[in-house]
Amino acid sequence: MDLNKNVYEDIKILFVDDLPPNWKLGEAFFKRLGCSGVYAENGKEAIEKLEVQQFDLCLMDIHMPVMDGLEAIKYIRENMTNEMPIIVMVGTATHEDLDKAIVLGANGSCDKPLSMDKIKQVIDKYVINKKI
Repeated sequence: MDLNKNVYEDIKILFVDDLPPNWKLGEAFFKRLGCSGVYAENGKEAIEKLEVQQFDLCLMDIHMPVMDGLEAIKYIRENMTNEMPIIVMVGTATHEDLDKAIVLGANGSCDKPLSMDKIKQVIDKYVINKKI
């Protein structure tokens, strides 16, 4: 392992949230870490992006228009991939929503508002530790 290499630089994250201010926040965190983020406004758009790209991690909001996070998680797990960790971003979601997300195939959750520490912990736990 190259000790001079940033461990985050090859990580690609799919960030799914319907609020552009959250994208800007995610973008700032990813840029500081050195990883790359691709953004989707809803579950349908996330699925379209997954059809043409591979990602190391997906951060998924639950409450979104067009296709919510629960529907997207179900579709991804049944029709696409079980390998990519999906972490549900929890803001106004209920415990019931979170429980459904886990049953449908989410790997964990991250509370909103997001912070650099929270994002780093998620990436370390679900991506970095899996590659070592």
